[in-house]
Amino acid sequence: MVLPYLFRLQASCVKVISRSAAAAYRKLKQLRAMGKTKYTAVTKASSVVAAAQQERSEAMPEVPKASTFASSPKKRANQRTPDAAAYLCVAKVCSDATLYKDDMGICLFPGITSVNQNVFLVTLSHPNAYPQMDFKIAEKIDAMLKANNAGGSSVPCNWIEMMEKLHIVAVNTGTFVPYNLPYKNWQRAFYVAGDATVCQNFVMEIDNCIVYTVEHHDKPKFGAFPLKVQMGVNVGFQVAKEDFDYPLVEVTHDMSPWDMAVTPLQVYPPSGVRPLVLHFEVVNANEVAMTFFGDTYRHRSALDYAGLEKSREEPPAASEDQTDNGSQFGRAKKLETFYMMACKDVSVATEAAFVKNLLTVAVENVVIDFRLTSTADEGTASCAFIESLKTIPSLLVHEA
Repeated sequence: MVLPYLFRLQASCVKVISRSAAAAYRKLKQLRAMGKTKYTAVTKASSVVAAAQQERSEAMPEVPKASTFASSPKKRANQRTPDAAAYLCVAKVCSDATLYKDDMGICLFPGITSVNQNVFLVTLSHPNAYPQMDFKIAEKIDAMLKANNAGGSSVPCNWIEMMEKLHIVAVNTGTFVPYNLPYKNWQRAFYVAGDATVCQNFVMEIDNCIVYTVEHHDKPKFGAFPLKVQMGVNVGFQVAKEDFDYPLVEVTHDMSPWDMAVTPLQVYPPSGVRPLVLHFEVVNANEVAMTFFGDTYRHRSALDYAGLEKSREEPPAASEDQTDNGSQFGRAKKLETFYMMACKDVSVATEAAFVKNLLTVAVENVVIDFRLTSTADEGTASCAFIESLKTIPSLLVHEA
């Protein structure tokens, strides 16, 4: 090691120099005691001391000053900026809000008692910004409503009242990702039940909340970020840039759910953490087969009526691990219930219509995680049928 050696060398030099200086001082003291304090003798002794001190200073290493070194640049913990784009996405996810019920059989959406009420998914995402506009968005809407509410106004006076009037269920995805679904951590989302006007009113209230937040929140200060509004297909209403009070708005209509910044499969459904999942298999050039699982309980009547064969996953043996990746918060694994459709020849119009009706009308047009497990050859009836399914908004088709 170099440093220990230098320190040992330095210590030995100090010892030698100290001996020389001590001898010179003793000689000078003796001269003074003997009365021989002539100028020449004293000068000679003093020069020995000075030489020894100079020799000692030359032997000491020159220690650099820490203050002369510039500190290394520290990497910022957060490179996000307040002027990053925000995304407001609107998609239709269901045609019957009464499908979503609690354990007592009551509809989850406040005030919804009749059937044929659509369910819309509304998300506000501000992923590359700091601060994020969607952080504690419900609390921000509540503050905006309380500040802007006038006596006797029909506008809700707080967030709870808005949830009741507009039939809203709020969700917030966590870090728990069951069944390998592509959930976004901490994504806030709102499900709005009713007709298109109800959802449009909520979108306009989000616009009001953004304006209020930007104007009143100085700590931290929000930048002038662009708001990109993405409207899905078949939502039943349209909005224009002029409808928004926030100035920096871009509106895109008729977007596929897969092309949105936040898709319906990236946030929790209104009830539970599972959508309806479908494995779609191409058997041959004309025939296809399907297996439903996931949230099949809500659609059990329709699937039974369609004549699908029902099968239930066998419970694992007692020796097998009950807390694998399919477990929910450490609980025992939830067993799957499968509904299997035998081969259908989609080159026959009646059988192709049966499959399409099963995927849409029979299950009330809910969003389906459509996983294509095999591919079809181009030019075949199966390939043409799959291409037609990709145009259905509620089917999120992708290769598994």
